[in-house]
Formats: sequence, C-alpha cells, structure tokens
Amino acid sequence: MSSGFWGRLLRCNSRGEPGTATRVFRPRYLATEQTGPGASKIDSMTLLGSKSTIDRAAVSGAGEGGGGPRRGLWRLGAGIFPRLLIALLLVALLPLTAFWQLERQRMINNGEVEARQRLQLFADRAVQQVDDWIRLNLSVLQLAAGEASMRSMNARLQQRAIKSLSAQLPWAYLIHTVNLTGWNVARSDGRRPNWYGDREYFRELLVGRPYGVEIQIGRTSHLPALLLAVPIKAPGGKLEGMLIEAATLDHVTQAVTSARLGRTGHAFLMTNRGLLIADRGVAMLSRLRNFRSRPAYAAAQRGDGFYHYRFRGSARIAQIRHTDFGWIVVAQQQQAESMAAVSQANRYAWLLLGLTTLAVTGISALVARGFARRIARSTRALEAARAEAEQANRSKTSFVAAAVHDLMQPLNAARMFVDAARARLTSPADREVLSGIDSALEAEDEILSTLLDISRLESGTFEVHERDFELHTLLETLGREFGIIASARGIRLRVMRCGAVIHSDEALLRRILQNYLSNAVRYSRRGRVLMGCRRAGGSLRIEVWDSGPGIAPEHHRRIFLEFQRLDSGQPAGGGAGLGLAIVERVAKRLGHRIGLRSWRGLGSVFFVEVPLVKAAARGKVLASRDPQPSRAQARMHDDSMPLRGRRIWSVEDDPRVRESLQGLLTGWGCEVVLASSGEEALRVAAEDAQAPDLLLLDYRLPDGTGPEWVPELFRMWGAEVPVLVVSAERDPAVRQKIQANGWGFLAKPASPSKLRAAVAHMLTRSASRV
Repeated sequence: MSSGFWGRLLRCNSRGEPGTATRVFRPRYLATEQTGPGASKIDSMTLLGSKSTIDRAAVSGAGEGGGGPRRGLWRLGAGIFPRLLIALLLVALLPLTAFWQLERQRMINNGEVEARQRLQLFADRAVQQVDDWIRLNLSVLQLAAGEASMRSMNARLQQRAIKSLSAQLPWAYLIHTVNLTGWNVARSDGRRPNWYGDREYFRELLVGRPYGVEIQIGRTSHLPALLLAVPIKAPGGKLEGMLIEAATLDHVTQAVTSARLGRTGHAFLMTNRGLLIADRGVAMLSRLRNFRSRPAYAAAQRGDGFYHYRFRGSARIAQIRHTDFGWIVVAQQQQAESMAAVSQANRYAWLLLGLTTLAVTGISALVARGFARRIARSTRALEAARAEAEQANRSKTSFVAAAVHDLMQPLNAARMFVDAARARLTSPADREVLSGIDSALEAEDEILSTLLDISRLESGTFEVHERDFELHTLLETLGREFGIIASARGIRLRVMRCGAVIHSDEALLRRILQNYLSNAVRYSRRGRVLMGCRRAGGSLRIEVWDSGPGIAPEHHRRIFLEFQRLDSGQPAGGGAGLGLAIVERVAKRLGHRIGLRSWRGLGSVFFVEVPLVKAAARGKVLASRDPQPSRAQARMHDDSMPLRGRRIWSVEDDPRVRESLQGLLTGWGCEVVLASSGEEALRVAAEDAQAPDLLLLDYRLPDGTGPEWVPELFRMWGAEVPVLVVSAERDPAVRQKIQANGWGFLAKPASPSKLRAAVAHMLTRSASRV
C-alpha cells in the first residue's frame, strides 16, 4: 500500500500518533497443566467438566505398584552402594572413552584430508585437459570466422576456407557454415545443404552469445558429437552467419579417461543436463546415456566440492568440478581403497570404543532399571489423568451441543410466534414491544451459538476449510452489510479495495472481521471507521480502525476473555462480551496473528495477519474464478416467489415449533400437514398419499433421525419431493451428509425471513428441474 493510504489511516484517528508498540495476543486454549508428578487440573476457562475426578485418578494412580513404606526403605538402603560404585565407574571410564573416540575421529579426518587432496589433483588435471581442448577448438574457429572469405558468406570462398581449416582440426568429421535462416552455405563433406535452425547453439548465437557448445547425436555421424559454433560477423559487427565444428566424443574421452587413480579411481564427464560425454573403458560412445539418476549428478547440483555417496552397493568418495564450459567432471574412488591406511587403525579404535561402550552400557543398565520403574509408575498415572481429562472434555462438548440444541428449539418457536404476531398487531407500541422481544431472542441465539463454537474450538472438533481466494469480494460484502448499520449510527464506514489473494478459511476469517467491524461501529461515537490492508512480509495485515474511546494498555488482554466488556458508556445491551473471545480462538485455530493498538480518547485499530498467496498460485485462483450467475440461477435464489397454494409437510417433534410453523406457513397461503414423529408421518401418508410440494424435516425425532424416514415416505407418495432439513444440529458431518442427498439445510433458530427464502428456493429449484 502507498504511504498516502496509511496517512489517511492515521488521520482517521484525529491527531493521535501511533507511539505504542503493537501487542500481539496468542490465544489461550483449554489446556491441562501439571502441578506435580501425579496431579493434573483443567484450566478455569473450562465451561463444563469435572476436575475432581481427574485429580482423584491422578492421586490414586501415583501409588500404583507400591509395596508400602517398609519395602520402599529397604530398596533405598540396598541401592546406595551400587549407585556409589556406578558413579566411580562413570568417572573412570567416560574420559577414557571420550579420548579414544576423539583419537579415532582424528585419524579418520586425516585420512579424508589426504583422500580429498589426491582426488582434487586428479580432478584438476581432467578439467584442465577438457578446457584446454575446447579452447583450442574455439580459438581456431574464432580465427577462421574472422577471415574475409568467411565474412563474405560466399559458398565458393567459404568452401575453400573450410578445406584449409579441416587440416587444423583433424578430429572434426564435419565443418560447415550456416546463414541466419539456418541453412548451410558451405560444408566440408560436400553433401547437400541441411537446416540447423532447431539447434540450441543456433538460438544462443542469435541472441548474442560469443559461442555455443552442445552435445547431440550427429546428423552426419549418427554418433554422440560435440558441436561447437562461433558467429561470423560483418566488418561493422553485424551477425551474418555461423561457423560450426562437429567432432565425435572419442577425443574428449581420451582427454578425460587417460589417467587412473589407484585401482578404482577414475574420472568421467557429463553435461550440465546429466548426459554422459566421456567414461572409462569406452573409446567412443555409441549413444548419449542419461546419468541424471546417478548420485554424482545429484551431488553436482549442490555445487563443486567433496562428496560421499553410495553407488551399486559400494561407498564412493568424489571430487566434483565444473569446467569453464559448464560440463561436470567427476573424479571418484571407492572409499575402501582411498582410506585403506585408516581402516586398520580404525578397527582397533572401534574395538576399544566398543568395549568401553559395553562397560558403560552395563553400568547404566543398573541405574536405568531403578529409574525406569519409577518413570513407568508416573507415566501410567499421567496417562490415566490425561485420558480422563480428554474424556471430560469430550463429555463437556457433547453436553454443550445437546444443551444448545434443546435451548434453540423453543427459541426457534418463539421467533416464529413473534413474526406471526407482528402480522396481527397494528398498534405501533405493540410492534415496538415485539421488535424488542425479537432483538432479545436474536441476542440469546447469538450467545448460545457462540458458546457452542467456543466449546468446539477448545475441544478441537471445529472443522477448518482453508483455500486460496480473492479478498476483495469478502471486504465488499462486509462493507455493504455494515455500511447500513454504520449510517444508522451516524458513522461513515470506508472499506479500501484490496485485490490480494490469500490462504485462509473464508467463513472463519469473515467471522473475525465481522467482530472487529461490529465493535468498531458499536463503540465509535462519531467520525469514521476504516478497514484496509497492507503487506507485512509474506503476510497481509487486515486492519479495522475506529474513532472510539480507546482502550487502556492494562485492558488489552482482558478484552479477549469471555464475558469481558469495558465501561465505554455504551448501553448494557451492547453485547455479551464473547465476540473477541471467539476471534482469539478462531485465529489460533487458523494460525493467524491478531493484535491491537489503541490511543485513549482517539480510537483503536484491531488487525489480523493472513498468509499471502504466491504469484503463480494467484494466477490459478483468478483463472478459476466463478462466473456470474445466470438469470435462471438468480430466479432460483429469489425468496419472493409466491407460496400461495403450495402443499407443505412438516415433521417436527417440538409442539411449539409445529404450532409456530403452522401459523407462518398458513399466513403465507400454504396448505400445511403436520407430524410429530416418523411413525406419525407414515400413518398420515397412508391416509393421504398425495405427495407434497416440500417436506420440512427436523433432524432429531423421538423415533430416530428425520432422514431415516424419507425413503419410506417417498415410496408411499410414489415420488421424490424436495426436502428441507430445519435443525439445531451443528455437526458439519451431518450437514454434509444432508447436502450430499441434494436436500436443503437451515440451522435453528431460523428467522421467518430465512425460512421463507429457503422454502421459496427449494420450490423454485424443484420447478426448474421439471
């Protein structure tokens, strides 16, 4: 981001100067902390659970396997003498062992230094021979290319010059020239012209390289060949053509493999792409062998130097060097031969080291036996305590989920009753009372959902779906949602556009930013709220600036705890104090860094850092961007479609929810059939087999789950109808299973507007499939 943008960010906080260092909060998680060798406790943040059972298990396990105080004292007395003896032996043997180990290592190091020096000299000679031979060919070609007959690009004159040049390069089986189109001008073998524009050296000289070297299968020799090319330039320096020499690789082979190092030491030559140029015992290569799978090639990719590796079952040492022309010279020798002088002394050192180690091991076993028994007892106690703590945590999460499910049932019914009553009341005062009730129910819904999410985050069952996505869509959506709320409070909300692609869970990141924006709008009495982004190394920092009262430094940690609200002059209904607690846990689950800065009386800035996607991956995300929805799809999501005359079944066990559903659906002009269980639904279907337009289904019923009864209902109706599951079940696996069947899912408590939109969507989608 530009400095101007951040200047605007600072100006939105009046005259405040950010002089306070950024404070980063690492979310506190539910944890088990040890207070002694046999005790454990759960953090006081645990919502539900029994610490006493865990403590009792830890205490009872600590004494397991004990034989009473008398037996313990006898063991303690019997162990004093052997332990003193062990201490004396350790003091005597350990220095001796360390001395022989250091001496052995010194001998090995000296042997390696000598082996390196021998291999380095051997490799240097091979590299020098290769470079000298290539330079000889290159210099002869460059001198010939500068002659007037070559520069003329006349076939007759060049043919005469090539004949003279062949005497200077007797090992070349072909010398020829090509023009800038790649076709021969003159050839030493007198054959018809050929096209060489596909050669790598041809392209290199066209872009201005002073020469080109390539290893290929020769078109004339049909054998691996060295191709060396130099440019032919006009007197003014303009490129006119090229002079190329082709020679078989036997000359390079002789230069590299003529020397030996001991019995197994030899050298071989590869191109930088791993193609074999020269090897021992091969006078002339008949094909280009691929050496990229050899350990020597893998070592060469790390650079020149001395390497150890194994090849064909034997250990090798190698000195690897790159020639001036980019080829790889490998001088290698079997390690057994290179370090034969060290092996004998090394065996004696290993023998002494083994005896010393055996003695120390025997002594240590005596010590370990006593300690192992104690450690085993403590470990069993801690494992039992940990298992009980995990079980208590799982029980707590299951209990919270079940409790929230049961609490949301009457809340769902209450909100539907409120909406049904609003249509019957005409008095503004009565409508205002109903609006207050609806707001209170919505706040209660938010608190219950947040408590359930906190429990799932602490237990580790909260699923995360991270992916790469564009950030600007999320920011624009949040800007539209909170812009209306901010305008109603007389606050100007500004969201800076950001085209970055990030890696995160879009839904969870949205929740973090929603909490930041909600607090910023709630606590800003005047001025502006600004949301923008800037880079922070390899991450993107998303910041929300407000013009609220600010937060004192001593409260920076406190506001991220549950049910913590600072005295900011806001009305009591401003929130339950759970928003930032969720932010902290979600950020911890995603691995995102969060924090804040604040200035008293001027405002605050809350931020979250998310990973940026690299340029290559960003292109894939942009290329796979979803197209704009078609008009038909837009109509499918239109919740204003008429519902009058539709026949809707509802299978719901809660009588209050059934009654409220009947009032709502009847008010929308629908024909409603109600059932309290799966068995009752089958009985009603047996009496009236007319298939409905839509089936509203609760997930948990007294006689099983709702989806279990759907196949039988379909069979009795003789048709498959759209199914909308309306449930307080929050398990993501349940929702995925429902959606996999092609059914809709609506979470309780659902507002009447959401229910109407979902019903209209399912009916419209069903109509579009007909």
